[in-house]
Amino acid sequence: MMYQMLSSFQQRIAGQYGTEVGNEMLAAAEVARDLKAQIAFIDLNAAQTFQDFWSGMSFREKVKLMFAAVVGMFAGRGGVEKEVARFEEAPDEYMDEFSREFPSAKRILIDKRDESMATHIRELSGRFKKVVAVVGDGHVDGMSRHLADLKPEVIRLHQLRKPPDVQLKQDGTTYNYSFQ
Repeated sequence: MMYQMLSSFQQRIAGQYGTEVGNEMLAAAEVARDLKAQIAFIDLNAAQTFQDFWSGMSFREKVKLMFAAVVGMFAGRGGVEKEVARFEEAPDEYMDEFSREFPSAKRILIDKRDESMATHIRELSGRFKKVVAVVGDGHVDGMSRHLADLKPEVIRLHQLRKPPDVQLKQDGTTYNYSFQ
């Protein structure tokens, strides 16, 4: 029930923005295809992660999460924009607050996945000259810490939301992609 509730929340929010859940990954795959780049899925299995997350939470965390999910069902686009702006303004503080409110969720949904995805990126960087990873903004700092020795170039969500066009060149061909 909770998984479906969170899923419908994601779909509703995506609908408010005139998009669908997962479109960002489809766009990244399309760019990779256009550039003839290899695609690798680096995240953990969603169903297993959610099962671990739910079974690892205390009763108190579950109640708080269900309450937050119900409240979130009534959040409009303005409320979502406010939360995104709050995260973009101070991502460390936002994640610290999330960790205090939902320590098990932070450990399983963020920390465990950060470590796993960073491990996959490290393996891929040994096989490929360049690796581009598209991950949720909440994973950027944790993964960057795990990959600090590789000195990754990081582009945050707020940076992608601002520029009108980005041109990528490969073999003399110019590709124009608009991020909005």
